[in-house]
Amino acid sequence: MSTEKQMDQIIDNWLESTNDSPHSAPLTVARVMSRVPQTRQRRTWWPLFLRGRGAGTPQATPEPGSGPESSVAVSGRSPTLTGSTRTMFSPAKIIAAGAVLAAVSALLIVQPFDRAEDPAPAIVVPATEASPLAEARQLHTATALGDGRVLVIGGKSPLDGADTHAIATAEMWNPATGEFAPAGTMAEARYGHTSTHLADGRVLVLGGYGDDSSWLDSVEVWDPETGEFSSAGSLGVGRHAHSATLLPDGRVLVLGGYGGEWEWLSSAEIWDPETETFTPTGDLAEARWEHDAVLLPDGRVLVSGGAHTITPITLLEVWDPESGTFAPAGELEQGRTAHTTTVLADGRALIAAGSPGGEPWEVASVEIWDPETSSVLAGDPLEAARTDHSATLLPSGDVLILGGTESSGADLPAELWDQETEL
Repeated sequence: MSTEKQMDQIIDNWLESTNDSPHSAPLTVARVMSRVPQTRQRRTWWPLFLRGRGAGTPQATPEPGSGPESSVAVSGRSPTLTGSTRTMFSPAKIIAAGAVLAAVSALLIVQPFDRAEDPAPAIVVPATEASPLAEARQLHTATALGDGRVLVIGGKSPLDGADTHAIATAEMWNPATGEFAPAGTMAEARYGHTSTHLADGRVLVLGGYGDDSSWLDSVEVWDPETGEFSSAGSLGVGRHAHSATLLPDGRVLVLGGYGGEWEWLSSAEIWDPETETFTPTGDLAEARWEHDAVLLPDGRVLVSGGAHTITPITLLEVWDPESGTFAPAGELEQGRTAHTTTVLADGRALIAAGSPGGEPWEVASVEIWDPETSSVLAGDPLEAARTDHSATLLPSGDVLILGGTESSGADLPAELWDQETEL
């Protein structure tokens, strides 16, 4: 079956489940596929689809930081495009739009809507109609805001060549116009950092790598009221390629990465939005970078994958907010980096694909972690091995796997993990 026919099948299945939902409008396919070129002779398929129909006016945007139970985590990674980016969206609707020609990226935009009130909920922005970033960048972050805009922060430029530099500027993508506009300048240029959308609407920027060949301990906050950055404390340890997880109480758990005294880090610390200070918490059993850290429904944080040598880590760890410590939580059969971890509706975690750290450079394996037993079961592998892909939890409970990279440059099909059959 061709890639376009596979995507048609996935969209049809999703449309059927989505259109039956009381919180969704009927959707039609506007455009199925768009090839987004990449460097390093790698190619990725990204979908451009979904357009609504109906009558009325848009529903008000929900408050930012509505929590993991009402969000869809879209984990998009690419070593040549966005570095490691995780964006939280409302689950009401997903529209994928290829954009950002200067850096050739892909945006996933989600707008809340009501079946009875929203006349045309979807926004379709083909890559050919989207304005470019003012400056091409990679290893930046892209954060979806509560009003549908996307804030792109920092990064590294140019995309190719030895004379690279860190970027201090931020740009805002407006879904109403499909254009980017300046959105402030950080005090310190950086890439390999994290950006976290806070409950109060601000965006927290942590760590990263600077132009002086050092990892940064500086922390800055972007304010939506002023459109400017300001200092918000300092990390206990400078780090990059770390993770930052928003906790239910508004604090942010920062863990792992590379930094300090030229070492992989096992340390973790918590940023408090009230005091803008960090407090150390327990250490990981295994230092790691390029890992995933996802919030579980019970408030704990699951840490998967990553590496501190050539071979990726198999040990899973869980951070407990009550004790402030990490505990072993099972073993992956396949250690991996550049993978995705998706928390399912029943609280389990789907860990998919990634890099095993050597040839073959990509794996198709899927493993499912059970929070009740801390056990890991092997799932049916993906059709295509891949790294740096995205995994999106759909309102139906299925998981949509998109894009990624594959060392031979082959086109990668979109794939759907079915929550009922677990295939």
